[in-house]
Amino acid sequence: MLLPSPKVVEQTIIAVNVATIPDEPPPAYVPEASTSGASARTADVSPRPTNFLSLIRASAPITGSFIIDPNIRIPEALLPDTVEPRRNLYLETTGAPIDVDIFVVGENTSSNMPVDIHLQANGPITARIHASPSIARPHIHLTAYSSAPISIAVPAFFRGPLTIRSSRPSSSPSLPPQATIFSEAENTRRGFIGDFTDWTRDSAGDELDLESASVSISVMEVEEDQQRENTNPNEPRLNPTDPFAWLKNFKPAHLQHPLHLHHYMPHLAHEHRHLHAAPFQPGPPSVHQGLPAQWGRLGGRGPRLGRGGEEVQEQRLGGQGQGQGQSFDPLTWMHYARGRGRGRGFGRGFGQAAISPHSLGPTAPGSWW
Repeated sequence: MLLPSPKVVEQTIIAVNVATIPDEPPPAYVPEASTSGASARTADVSPRPTNFLSLIRASAPITGSFIIDPNIRIPEALLPDTVEPRRNLYLETTGAPIDVDIFVVGENTSSNMPVDIHLQANGPITARIHASPSIARPHIHLTAYSSAPISIAVPAFFRGPLTIRSSRPSSSPSLPPQATIFSEAENTRRGFIGDFTDWTRDSAGDELDLESASVSISVMEVEEDQQRENTNPNEPRLNPTDPFAWLKNFKPAHLQHPLHLHHYMPHLAHEHRHLHAAPFQPGPPSVHQGLPAQWGRLGGRGPRLGRGGEEVQEQRLGGQGQGQGQSFDPLTWMHYARGRGRGRGFGRGFGQAAISPHSLGPTAPGSWW
């Protein structure tokens, strides 16, 4: 599911969030009984920013996206009674997992209070925290408790203390390189995420407090991860205004696909022979139709190579082989190689193959011959 970036979220809702009360107050307390159709529940989605949101469920999962803005004021009359400090987001379920994306928007208030997020479940907890890299962003304090594994992904600019409690003494949490553990005692590890060199007792920052039998923490660039889920960064993108934009990220076929399909294309040279793959052997540079190309080397065993990595190898009983290779054809946007060989006593072969269209991106023309 493609999620909006924090900047887009803030820009689209800034007009309704400045010291105003939403027309429809957000649900402050949503207890639900166990039902047989709990598995068919649709994802919970917070359509616009809210604050002091509490969801408590029995045997039902909590999934979806939530947008939290600590600057939204909600009348006390609309909030449930609570005996503990009120959380900006409180999610609790029994016998079911939590899998959520949490967007923290808005700016830090004059009181410098952090956004307090609490997650609790008997099943696995997976949470991805999204926030703006702005210096004025509110700090994030997240606590999570579960008897099942916990997986938390925080932004790359997350910086603050880390506490991990595990019921398994031998369990080692999965931590990113940005995390440093300073102490371990009685199944409790204490450390820090980010640069700790100038941290003091009075410093304000983020905080993670996790308790589980198994903990996994990762640091991610949220926008980059979303793009990676929907596009392959190694594939060139076709720009409608620049038909040759794919050339900026072009790589020869033998670099992109070490195992080319046409290495295994049968019986192109002769009805009784195969084209055998040969190691890449670049020849002296030359020019073919105005573009750089490489000729295949002469060889007694007959490898014939174009720059795209295609090769043709002639099988014969001796004699000195001769051959040629040619690469890029600008009319068809294809690489191909051609080889010929002959021996004194036996054999003649011929073969050609085209590059895979994957090397040119998903929208570029080209197909197998």
